[in-house]
Amino acid sequence: MEERAAGLQIQRSGKKYKLGNEFFSCALKQMKRLKNDFLLYEIKYQNVRCVSIDRFPYLIHYTINENEKVVFINAVIGMSQDPETHWGKR
Repeated sequence: MEERAAGLQIQRSGKKYKLGNEFFSCALKQMKRLKNDFLLYEIKYQNVRCVSIDRFPYLIHYTINENEKVVFINAVIGMSQDPETHWGKR
């Protein structure tokens, strides 16, 4: 998993919505769990899987390369947000 890029994505989300260090810590903990359990979560749309961040209404949207066992964090989005709208703003 490209942790540095994922960490930056989480920091941006946290700063944008003023969520603070606790959000960042919980999100990083969940990302570390994905290193071993990335297949645990089902595909939600277009090969994208989602996992919730403990204590926060946010989802980590990610894809995987099963051959190389690599996790790509696509976005960290609030559960009330539409991912399709989010992708259009990138």
